[in-house]
Amino acid sequence: MPKAIIDGWLFRMFSRIAKLIRLESFDSSSPEGRSLERHRKILLNTSSNFLARGFSLAVSLLVIRLVLAQLGKPEYGIWVAITAFLMWSTLLDFGILNSLVNAVSEAYGKDDRETIAKHVSTGFISLILVAIALTVASVILLGQVNWSALFSSSGVVSEQRLRWSVAAAIMPFIVGIPFSVVRQTYMGLQKTFISNAFLVLSALLTVAAVMVAIACGASLPWLVLASGIGAPIAALLNLGYLVKFDMPWLMPRLDRFSMDSLRRLLKSSTPLFLFQIGALLVNYSQPFILAHVTSYSLVADYSLLFRLYTLAGTIFVLSTSSFFPAFREAFEKGDRSWVRKNFFRLLGLRLVLSCTLGFLLALAGNAVLKIWLGKNAVSFLWPVWAVLAFILVVSSWGTAFSDLLTVMDRIWIQVAVVLINGAATVGLTVWLAPRLGVLGALAANGFVPLLIWSWVGPFISKSILGSRVNSRLAA
Repeated sequence: MPKAIIDGWLFRMFSRIAKLIRLESFDSSSPEGRSLERHRKILLNTSSNFLARGFSLAVSLLVIRLVLAQLGKPEYGIWVAITAFLMWSTLLDFGILNSLVNAVSEAYGKDDRETIAKHVSTGFISLILVAIALTVASVILLGQVNWSALFSSSGVVSEQRLRWSVAAAIMPFIVGIPFSVVRQTYMGLQKTFISNAFLVLSALLTVAAVMVAIACGASLPWLVLASGIGAPIAALLNLGYLVKFDMPWLMPRLDRFSMDSLRRLLKSSTPLFLFQIGALLVNYSQPFILAHVTSYSLVADYSLLFRLYTLAGTIFVLSTSSFFPAFREAFEKGDRSWVRKNFFRLLGLRLVLSCTLGFLLALAGNAVLKIWLGKNAVSFLWPVWAVLAFILVVSSWGTAFSDLLTVMDRIWIQVAVVLINGAATVGLTVWLAPRLGVLGALAANGFVPLLIWSWVGPFISKSILGSRVNSRLAA
């Protein structure tokens, strides 16, 4: 491509971006003004996403390095397994948190402020009741479950220490459940940049707590507690900022609890709950399975690769996630050509980023591990990195369509696919991991996204993007 054409394209792109860099909102009374305002918020949210999530991920990598050095590989494997177990606890909001984004985005697209306030209060009160029920259930179950058998940890840590470690993981999570409505509300209102400031605070509190725990010679339970305590504190402070300074009209109140709002939340939360089950089977069942069919050393190896995969995937998700609430708002306002045009821009950006990051991982993954882990570094053969890179690209394609369908409440067909994916991942991990090690675990993870969702997602999305979706994809 001639240099003059490239320079002209870059100039136009940067000119458009420069036009959007402003604190004042655009006039949204016309389609052009609404488009500019959406892009302004997307730019602001995306920039803050990278700053906040980048900082949080850096802190997460530091915490892993500190914990690995403090505990050693076997107990670090237990820490990973407990973290994976805690991810299953995210099911216990029954999809209400994710459904809140859809409901708020929908009401925002209709300029219905009263309904937004009812959704927020209904979600907050419902999750308080959920948190109370979970507290009672946890107190009962902690003493009844044989945790050593569940985690296959005999000879690594004692049953008592493991039980306290699980309790230390669950407690901050339960406390933080109701306050999580704040971030989802900001997301639905396309103001994620505000909650991102509190995400940075959460990361700072977490690393400070972990460093204090290590300085005190803390054992596994205290390290688990330290790594989870920052999030609920920051979420509580975020709620205080929302109702005191930013949008006092969103103050959760009992008289705003609405059965209509609850039904609207359940409309999305029921399929989202089932979708989460399948997603967790895909992404967080493997540490448990690997612990039973292989060893905790392999659990540790897989977790390090999965962290890098998550880090790379987070980059392309952060670069585009702010589009999706805007898609729902634009769809409700009838600006469907805007949705179609900007979705294909999003898809192209994700593919470029995932291909670039995948290539870098395949080329220099072992070097990255050495820089990250220092003397504790491990290394993997090139086929492992090649498979990881390929899965990253496949994921960037599939999740773009999945996220679009989710925010538009087209969820049930995804439930079926993701449950198939979860079952296939579990079965293939049991079969392949003992034979191929970490390479088998990775291959099991990417099987269904490649063979099924890579074409099912685009096919279903035609109802949103229009009949031209096939021609655009073919081009």
